[in-house]
Amino acid sequence: MINIIFALYGAHLIGDVLLYVPWLSNQKRAESYTRKILGTTLHCFIHAVLVVLLFSIFNLDRGYLAAVIIFCLHFTIDWSRVLLERRLIKPDDFLILERKKVVGWLLRKESGETAHFMNKYFKRWFVVNALDQTLHLIAILICAWLIQS
Repeated sequence: MINIIFALYGAHLIGDVLLYVPWLSNQKRAESYTRKILGTTLHCFIHAVLVVLLFSIFNLDRGYLAAVIIFCLHFTIDWSRVLLERRLIKPDDFLILERKKVVGWLLRKESGETAHFMNKYFKRWFVVNALDQTLHLIAILICAWLIQS
């Protein structure tokens, strides 16, 4: 079971950190419903492909089943996150943040629009991100349990 969790978490890290680009984030948060659906679907499809790839590398069974489960759970979490963000942060204020600028703000070295956004919305931003990552970890554990059974 630990190998399954490791593969699922590895796919999550690669998909949400290494392969996640601002363009995709903008698509998920676009005004157009079609662009939102397509952006979220593409992001979750990337996660599903990574699950199949890592299951294959680690010689684990049920990679395709795990990919479908992760796709569905990840889509639900990310879609809900976008809806929650729209309720907690004014659309005119919303900003796609770069990791290095967030770190800069935390170290008090960042000014400009990132600093303005974080000074105004840090608590809400933190709650959304903490909830998002917690739900993704729970989804990974649920998926591992389902395919292990």
